[in-house]
Amino acid sequence: MKKYLFITLCLIFTNVSFAARDWYTVEVIVFKNNHIENLGDETWPQNPPLPTAKHFINLKSMAEIANTAAPFQLLPASAFTLSHSIAALSHNSHYTILAKLAWRQKIPNGATSQTIHIVGGRAYNNKGETISTTSSLADWRELDGMLNISRRQYLIVRSNLLLTVPSSEVDAKTSQKLVSFALKEDISMRSKELHYLDNPLFGVLIKITPY
Repeated sequence: MKKYLFITLCLIFTNVSFAARDWYTVEVIVFKNNHIENLGDETWPQNPPLPTAKHFINLKSMAEIANTAAPFQLLPASAFTLSHSIAALSHNSHYTILAKLAWRQKIPNGATSQTIHIVGGRAYNNKGETISTTSSLADWRELDGMLNISRRQYLIVRSNLLLTVPSSEVDAKTSQKLVSFALKEDISMRSKELHYLDNPLFGVLIKITPY
């Protein structure tokens, strides 16, 4: 009897251990380069389409979710391990932080990946004018796009992000008031390591840690 009880307990704790290993804390910082003038239209194609996905997840604030242990809930600043990176970017006039986000989610090995909607920065109306980020008239966000995270042998991050800025800020040769640039990059990464995605206009710092 004791033998069977021991085996049962071992199986229970093993299953709990494997379940816990599927949970990760994801930290993402997106920032733009404030000195992006004269890039040239031929080198950086403008106005790519807005990233879309058939199914995506919007991150929710703690006030929107009653269950504090729910996945895809924005975590407080105290949960960040990238505080030094945030401080360094905030104090450097060359960069502006567009989004600093942290959340927890399950990333089971081999399971279907989940796509997270990422937004931040300024908001614009249909005339290209900067307006409040809470306005219902916001047609564009300075940062808008998707991050897709899955796990095989390594963690796999697929980014498709769009930076939209006034054309005057990049000296773009266009009659449009707003111009957009894409950052599309796929990376394989280990957990607990800080990784960097970028082009000359904006970049992403990402760290994924087992919870």
